[in-house]
Amino acid sequence: MSATASSSSSPAKSRVLEQHDDDIVIVSAVRSAITKGRKGGFKDTKPELILSHVLRAVYEKVNLDPKLIDDISVGNVLPPGGGASAARMAALHAGIPVETSINTVNRQCSSGLTAVTQIANEIKAGQIEFGIGAGVESMTNGFGAGAVSQVSEEVLENKDAEDCLLPMGITSENVAADYHISRDRQDAFAATSFQKAAKAQKEGRFKDEILPIKAKWVDPKTEKELEVVVDSDDGIREGVTKEGLAKLKPAFKKDGSTHAGNASQVSDGAAAVLLTKRSTAKKHGLRVLGKFVTSAVVGVPPRIMGVGPAYAIPKVLQLTNLSLNDIDFFEINEAFASQAIMSVDHLGIPYEKVNINGGAIALGHPLGATGARQIVTGLNVAKQYGGRVFVNSMCIGSVGLLVWMRTQLVLTVDDGAAVVTAEVPSKESSRLRIRFLNWFYNTLSHWVRKLTYTNEALKRRAECDTKMKTVIADKLGDRAKVMIHIPLVVTEPESQGRGYSKALLSIVTSLADSRGLASWLFSSNIRNEGFYNKCGFIAAGSFALGDGNPTWDKDPIVVQLMIREPKTA
Repeated sequence: MSATASSSSSPAKSRVLEQHDDDIVIVSAVRSAITKGRKGGFKDTKPELILSHVLRAVYEKVNLDPKLIDDISVGNVLPPGGGASAARMAALHAGIPVETSINTVNRQCSSGLTAVTQIANEIKAGQIEFGIGAGVESMTNGFGAGAVSQVSEEVLENKDAEDCLLPMGITSENVAADYHISRDRQDAFAATSFQKAAKAQKEGRFKDEILPIKAKWVDPKTEKELEVVVDSDDGIREGVTKEGLAKLKPAFKKDGSTHAGNASQVSDGAAAVLLTKRSTAKKHGLRVLGKFVTSAVVGVPPRIMGVGPAYAIPKVLQLTNLSLNDIDFFEINEAFASQAIMSVDHLGIPYEKVNINGGAIALGHPLGATGARQIVTGLNVAKQYGGRVFVNSMCIGSVGLLVWMRTQLVLTVDDGAAVVTAEVPSKESSRLRIRFLNWFYNTLSHWVRKLTYTNEALKRRAECDTKMKTVIADKLGDRAKVMIHIPLVVTEPESQGRGYSKALLSIVTSLADSRGLASWLFSSNIRNEGFYNKCGFIAAGSFALGDGNPTWDKDPIVVQLMIREPKTA
């Protein structure tokens, strides 16, 4: 990206800053505030309404007739129902004519940037004159295990493909371990992000980029519905220090370094960018805010997906013949402090050039919106500090939506039995709870199926499988029960000791040893269910969705998986 301001230039930088009629330019850019998922200002606002507000604002700010908008692309990682209908409805509600086409795009955390790139390329190809690249995410409504589907076992035989199932927190731990990034450095980076964002917010530096939006908000204490104006990022905290962050427990591994304070926040928000050619902007009397130069994408190993910016940035510099010194500042998404530090260190970028007004650790990371949001922020930073050329980059993970930050998975191995406990936050809907349990079962079952069985064990497992359905929903009046059954047999005699522990630990590792997944204890009389006596081993559990109490959905749900192997002769 290049923006208006003055600065010394190398020959390559001077070429990038040259103005030509066929340049792809940005004439308007706006974002909503970024608010805390499930807690913040947009917790009771649907994503299509947030998106509608920014779509309307982006063309009204420059008095553009919406009939001139040819196409819209919206980055969205967690679309309701898996389709683009919400984005279409948002555009229509925003006053954009039915003739204007729209699509959604999902490149995970880079979806908003991909949407802008798509529109820029359409303009460059002469397919359209005006287009909007946007992004939206309501992680309040879409984030969680319910968005996860089952995966082919044959595909998962490929190690890299299997690594795509790793929760993002584990990929962060992998980056920290592989590149020797200490907990102390991660906490220091995160604290600095909060401090920069708090300072910028106090100085009013975000006001020009944020669209104030009226929203309905339900007070969780009184359940009274209020109308509020959401006009500031509510995840920013003053007074955050490295020492304070050092007190937080690791979120993904017992001895890990990633936690809620040095990872991006679960957030809601939207952003939109209006693009056209410079000649078209002149024709309509529109002021140019910046020039879209080019973009690049690079694949990296899924187990360390966070290193993406370290390899994508050099590629885009190569395409433009620019050097790192030609770039005035960088907007690099802070999915995790570990990956941001690795990327900055690997490229040798001065830290004072990175996320000048703070990054996603402090502001939040509404997945589909962040790529577009960083463009809006970057243009604002350029105006405030005089930079002319900036780079917008982020890592892209396959399953960032899998991580529940408030969950804890616990494994205990005692006398051949293992108990895995997971918690579904009480505020989640019953449907989402059930979908979470299905995901939990599918993930655990995947690892169970990787173990080796003797012929006798296979026979016994087959017998049990005929007696146990994967998920049993037994409706008894106003009480609904869901049960999960996972037969598990490990064949080697020594598995009673270290072998068994290792097998179970591999299962827990695959589940990310995540915090926040939950803990509803399975029935205490589980043996009386008859499964253990019939099969000799069990991995089963149940939880009640309701017991006649109308407030059941406000109570926490705990699920406990008990895994036993048969006694060896």
